[in-house]
Amino acid sequence: MNEKAGADPRPRRRRWPWVLLVLVLLLCGGLWGAYEWATAKAVATLNSRLAERSLYLSYTSGSWVPWKGLGLENMVLYQDEARTKPLIALSNLDVELPWQEMAAHHEFISRWKLSDATLELHDPKGKVTLEHVSMEAVVRDGVIEYSRLDLKNGPRLFSFSGAIHLGSDKEKEESPKEFVMDLDPMRSILDALDFKEDAGVFHISGKVSFDARETPMTWSADLIGEGEHVIWQGVPMHKAVMKAAMSQSGFTGTCSIAFAKGGTDLDLDLKDWRDAPMSFSGKITDSEGRINQCKGTYRGKDDVVVVEEMQGKANMLEFLGNFPAMNAQLPKEVQVRAYPDMVMKNLVWKTKEGTWTMSSLHLRSPLELSVKVEGHSLPVDQVKGEVAYTGTAWKFSDISAKVLGGTLSLQGMHDGKVLRDATVSVQNVRMADLGPWLGENGSSFGKALASLSYKGDFAVEPEHLTGSGSIQIENSPTVHVPLLDETYALFAALIPGLKRESGNGEMSGQFTSKQGVLTFSSFKANGGSVTVTGSGTVDLVRRTVAATAQGRLRGVGGVVTAPISRLMEMEVSGPLDDIRVRPAGDGLVGNVVDGTVDVARGTIKGATKVTGSVVKEGVKIPFRALNLFRKKK
Repeated sequence: MNEKAGADPRPRRRRWPWVLLVLVLLLCGGLWGAYEWATAKAVATLNSRLAERSLYLSYTSGSWVPWKGLGLENMVLYQDEARTKPLIALSNLDVELPWQEMAAHHEFISRWKLSDATLELHDPKGKVTLEHVSMEAVVRDGVIEYSRLDLKNGPRLFSFSGAIHLGSDKEKEESPKEFVMDLDPMRSILDALDFKEDAGVFHISGKVSFDARETPMTWSADLIGEGEHVIWQGVPMHKAVMKAAMSQSGFTGTCSIAFAKGGTDLDLDLKDWRDAPMSFSGKITDSEGRINQCKGTYRGKDDVVVVEEMQGKANMLEFLGNFPAMNAQLPKEVQVRAYPDMVMKNLVWKTKEGTWTMSSLHLRSPLELSVKVEGHSLPVDQVKGEVAYTGTAWKFSDISAKVLGGTLSLQGMHDGKVLRDATVSVQNVRMADLGPWLGENGSSFGKALASLSYKGDFAVEPEHLTGSGSIQIENSPTVHVPLLDETYALFAALIPGLKRESGNGEMSGQFTSKQGVLTFSSFKANGGSVTVTGSGTVDLVRRTVAATAQGRLRGVGGVVTAPISRLMEMEVSGPLDDIRVRPAGDGLVGNVVDGTVDVARGTIKGATKVTGSVVKEGVKIPFRALNLFRKKK
């Protein structure tokens, strides 16, 4: 009996741990079942509320934590029960169901939270993806009120608050309206806010509200956007501020931008997000405070800005220099000294392509500028006329100016190298002012004047020079008249005691040009008792001259007293940096009666042979003006 009594308690004591384990497992299983039941119940409640508005939910995983609420991952909200037409997709969503608050207010309430989520919005045209989305919102009686909605899209940072009206229980219909989302306004806004990634951030904030009770959904927004050191459509901006009142119908607003030089203040207006361009009007200001009034349009879908008209006294060259695509086409060698009152029309800028055109820029008052030519500054004053830009070339119409004491007029199309179909006229410029380009002391030219007329393709790179023209020099010291001083030197080798005259002379010539080869059909220089006529070619490509000329020396008192002139045939040849004038053939000089106009070569009577080194070596022409026409390295 005692042995049995002593043996029985031991097995019973061993069973207690197993009983406790079973109880724990049963309790955990019950809690797990309650957990699963709570999650399913919460999702079912949420689905029921959404289905009442023809919205349907799916997700890949869900969890329920009593003190935290419902957590969903990879959630998608559809507008059809078959779940084929997505509206909204979220990478994660936490929904808190405050049961005590719902009981107190007798309504269904939920609190929605997003943290660094990815949001996809869908409409019939596709989807818009937004990243790094954070939100805190309360949903009650058909209204989603969000106190904070932050998201980042590239260099654009958005911070919103507002509400989404879905319709209250009292407003529900037996057949609720289909929830239709239209993302065209969002696409237009994101396209317009095309800021560069690795620059400053543009921050947009304000209140945005939606009303899904209407079909299609209506919305409104009051926003302000600000950014410093941002780059929009490739354009650097020191500061940009934009304010706008928006809705599904369009928007009105203002835009203020500070550039590296100057700025702009514009009023903005958009009548329709789909078809109509945004119109703008306002002013631009240059770095010195001068103002131009402007108006135009921006079509975000095509990335095209059209400045329909701009007028005023602001420095447009300086302002256009703020836009890299335009700055690349502006003449870098031009410096504006006094900008005119002007009117510009139809500047079209294709922002994505980086190309632009301009129908016209008309100068209503004179322009004063300086142009860098061969390292020297050339003042150009009283510029008048009109210019246009085709996208590849500048068109000059009825341009007139004062330059080097004379006048300039031109028309033509300049593509950066060649002024095509040009008409150029330079009249009565002071040769003394050409000294820096001719390599001469300006005072040595005295009161000499030079003129040039030309039609055709004109360029300093000679292979592009094709056309015809004339050149004239007046009242110039003979030493600066081509061939005149050299002909004196040749006659002096023949006639002992012949002294060079110190007077002035003149020159004129008619020429045609073809790919840099100038053919002078006639050339005449006259000064004192010497006249030179001739013809020939100047090859600016090969840098050579080949011409023939006749020099005539009229009677000189004390040397030649009879009415007889001395006539000499000459050859002009050599490279441009060593042009030589020599007597032709054996160096014959003959006599002709004064008044004889033309004497054919080889028919000179009473010829005298010129001897000495001058026949062999000739006389050099120091004509540096042709050096202006050479191929750029």
